[in-house]
Amino acid sequence: MAKNKEKSNDSTDYYGYLRPTSVAQGGSFVDKIINKTDELATFIKDSQFYKDYVESKKGIDCNESLREKIDFYKSKHFAYQTKLLNDEPTTFEEEKEVSALYAALLLNADAKHFLQSEANMLKIFRTVVDTIAGVVSAGATSL
Repeated sequence: MAKNKEKSNDSTDYYGYLRPTSVAQGGSFVDKIINKTDELATFIKDSQFYKDYVESKKGIDCNESLREKIDFYKSKHFAYQTKLLNDEPTTFEEEKEVSALYAALLLNADAKHFLQSEANMLKIFRTVVDTIAGVVSAGATSL
């Protein structure tokens, strides 16, 4: 950041290496990434997957009891998955509890639709991240 320059919230002011191209070359590197990201976000928001997710989320959000059950399941599932990822010991009872909570939610059509549409969105995001990581890491040796 230059001396006597007012501090901004723009991260590129702090990390100059994010702007390797000049404005004369059609904009900064970060600006180009933001533009492409906006295009991708718009494309996703126009998809039926996203529309299904928004519709199902609205249905869940207006049912406080169901929202609480889903949130409780997610917290238990997250804790269980975290243990697995960290190679921490888990018990059959923990697995059984998470499975039972999920099975109970699937009996409710609104919850089932929400969980399925949310999973579809997460798969889309994961595919985007994996694709970018694959392309970027193909030319690098230490990513």
